[in-house]
Amino acid sequence: MVNSVTNIKRNIKRLEFQVRQERNTAVEPLCQENEIEDEPPGRLSLFNRDNLFGHVPQASWNDWRWQFRHRITTIEELVNYIPLSSLEQDQITQVINRYDLSITPYYLCLINQKDSHDPVRIQAIPSIGEIDCIGFEDPLDEERDSRVPGLVHRYPDRVLMVLTDICPMLCRHCTRKREWKHGGWIRNAKQIEVMLEYIRNNKSKRDIIISGGDPLVLSTGQLDCLRARFKTIMFHNNNRVLFRHCFTVTKKPEFNRWRLQLQCFLDVGGQLYLGRGFANVSGNQVIQIDDAICVL
Repeated sequence: MVNSVTNIKRNIKRLEFQVRQERNTAVEPLCQENEIEDEPPGRLSLFNRDNLFGHVPQASWNDWRWQFRHRITTIEELVNYIPLSSLEQDQITQVINRYDLSITPYYLCLINQKDSHDPVRIQAIPSIGEIDCIGFEDPLDEERDSRVPGLVHRYPDRVLMVLTDICPMLCRHCTRKREWKHGGWIRNAKQIEVMLEYIRNNKSKRDIIISGGDPLVLSTGQLDCLRARFKTIMFHNNNRVLFRHCFTVTKKPEFNRWRLQLQCFLDVGGQLYLGRGFANVSGNQVIQIDDAICVL
């Protein structure tokens, strides 16, 4: 059986090689002479860091609190870092009037400024399409399925708890942009208890998903309190936290402590643009994140 699989793999590789050889003369070069080749993730981030924020001490740069305080939130700040035409500035201003702008300096440095179609740029910088296209304020229809404020119950065996609308970076593809107009909020203990009471009264729930915003903007104390409350629900099997925090700010010392706390009772899921999302994450941190996240 093993030999058969090996032979099949060998034959597939041989066929792939033959196809490449046959098409070799017709293949266009990967880069045109004047085309800018994509920078490796680490080099691009360091280049932008030196050019845009070279005056910032390394200790401040590595402090997630500094990153949070110095987020780019206005068009006037944005044009200091990203080249924008007058038309682009006007369009972005229109979008910001409806949907806020927020980019951390660290994430800004992941943008390839020479590529207007750069995936990280598209995630971070507003586009006129956000208000020109026909769409829905609540594309996932979560409000329809909210049994109590902040708790979405769509599928029989799982619920979604939305604990905050605060994020270090406001992604342009966010499906909860309708919440941005309400300003930054965090559910208080009374509101969370109402959600948990609903879960206790519906014992078919095996999966509790914690989302936001970004739940990891909550303090360690708030997360620990949440863990204690989950312990009162004895019949559920699994909890998940969905976040982006560790990939949109620089190294966060609290992450390891949170990981140890969360790992006792949670699976953790992160959303990032692979490659550049890990540009400033050390090998040890990748191991920590991999330990905590159920799927990378």
